[in-house]
This record gives sequence, structure tokens and C-alpha cells, in this order.
Amino acid sequence: LDVIESIEPAVMVRDRAIFEFMYISGVRVGEVVKLNIEDVDFEKEEVMIRDGKGSKDRIVPLGTLSKKYMLEYLRCYRKHFLGSGQEEKALFISKCGKKRITVGLIEVQFRKYCKQAKLKKHLTPHCIRHTMTTHLLEGGADIKHVKELLGHKSIETTVVYTHYLVDSIKRIFRKYHPRESELYEEVSQELKEAVKKL
Repeated sequence: LDVIESIEPAVMVRDRAIFEFMYISGVRVGEVVKLNIEDVDFEKEEVMIRDGKGSKDRIVPLGTLSKKYMLEYLRCYRKHFLGSGQEEKALFISKCGKKRITVGLIEVQFRKYCKQAKLKKHLTPHCIRHTMTTHLLEGGADIKHVKELLGHKSIETTVVYTHYLVDSIKRIFRKYHPRESELYEEVSQELKEAVKKL
């Protein structure tokens, strides 16, 4: 009964830990499912991503909020997912299979939360990676550092992400530039009306 009552909070905390970590680090979903408990260093607040894309290892930050939810999951809820010792080294465990979480399950959970939030756009967990990258670039992060964080082999791959930054700049331009904003259109119309009356 204790397990039944605790499983939903356990799922929510597990998923929050996953998505907070994905946002702070920009890791791929496939990299999340490979994580083992030993890969997380809570003292140094960093995580070892083993055998990433291109069979390359790298270290990514854990982050304060991500650390909080990951510790809560490990200390209070992970035990509710465990079966008879199967995949005990895996960091994130599935609810039903009592084994390592899968890419498919993370995608299902992400869609569920998007639906609950009434988001109309079709979003995938990979969007978290795009969002984190855009936010870093908007904040002035060096593209070379972003490249290392994302685990890209080539800087050209990282440059592709800058088009999201360009889109963001265009939105700001349209909203605030005096020649593009709605205020300018209103003033222009008033001037036209005034000229007609002369």
C-alpha cells in the first residue's frame, strides 16, 4: 500500500528531476537513459555523460535546482520503482518495468505534461535542448563553450542553433523598434489623418 500511495508523487519527482537536468545541461534524451547513479557527483555538482553521440564522454553541470530534485528522487522515491535488484545501477527507473527508463517513456511523459499545461505546439523533449541553447546564447555565452556543453563534434553543428537566437531577435525587433511596432503604425495613421485635414 505504501508503494501504491507513493508512486504518483514518485513519478512526478522523477520526471521533474529528469527535465530539470535536461534543461540545465542540454543533454539528449538518449544520454539521460544511460545515466547510472555513479555518474552523478553531487559534491562537485557535475555529471559524467558516458558514450554520448560520437562515442564521446563529457562532463556537464548539475545545477542547483536540478540537484535538489535529483537528491529528492534518490533519497525518497527511487526505491518505489525498484524490483528485485534489476538495473539497480541505473539512475532513472521506469514505473512499470522496474528497470532503466526508456527514451519512449520520457517522450510519453513529456507529452503528458505539455498537454496538462495546454501547450498547443507539438513539442518533444529535444525542444528542451534547443531552449537551453537559445537561452545561453541570448545570455551571451561563448558558442565554443556551448559546443562543448552540447557534446558537438563540430562548431558548425552548434551554429545551426543560432537561428533560434535570430528568430528571437526578430521578435524583439518587431515589438520594440519604432519603425516596426504597433505604436508606430498608430502614429503614422494619426499623421495621415492630420495631413488630410490640412
